[in-house]
Amino acid sequence: MKIYTRLLIVSLVVIGLSCSDDSTGPGGDSPGQLTMKVTGDIVAEKSGQVDFWSLSPGGEEGSLHIWHISSNDLSPQTFSLDFTHMSPDPITRPGTGTYAINAGVPAKPWEDPGPVEFSATYTHIENGNFAGAVEYSTFMCNDKFPSGGSLTITSSSAEVVKGTFQFTAHHADVNPETMECELYGTIQVEGSFEAPERVPLF
Repeated sequence: MKIYTRLLIVSLVVIGLSCSDDSTGPGGDSPGQLTMKVTGDIVAEKSGQVDFWSLSPGGEEGSLHIWHISSNDLSPQTFSLDFTHMSPDPITRPGTGTYAINAGVPAKPWEDPGPVEFSATYTHIENGNFAGAVEYSTFMCNDKFPSGGSLTITSSSAEVVKGTFQFTAHHADVNPETMECELYGTIQVEGSFEAPERVPLF
């Protein structure tokens, strides 16, 4: 059941990315900057634009509030990176401090939200080939193949959030025949960011 819960969470995040009314994607009028080093299955030094943004369900009972730091490069796009915090309660912008990166499964609506925690998802896109993209995350099959790290916010204001991060993520999925998690690869990621707030569409 934990596996299916996390699959549902991924779907919710994707819906949020495509349907948010208050976003343009990373890099509005003044795109931020993220740099990182990737080792393991992928060995690379990457940089790209980055911003932070939130999605609220508008008072719908049982819906999740989501707060993101999102990054990607361009021309061609070779990666995307997303840090996601989810909660049944409204989310305020996290202040300075160090936060755990793990499966990031939100509390149920009747539970105490607990501490702010993030999941991390790194998508490897070979020369803009989205059809062959490979996703490494800290939430998929985390109970069988533990992963994670930490996100440290060194400065936090309404205009910009700055910090550093380090985490291990797996390319893992459920085998449809056995319904068991299988591990296909692992990466380690570390870097820093300076993320402005996402610029509204209107």
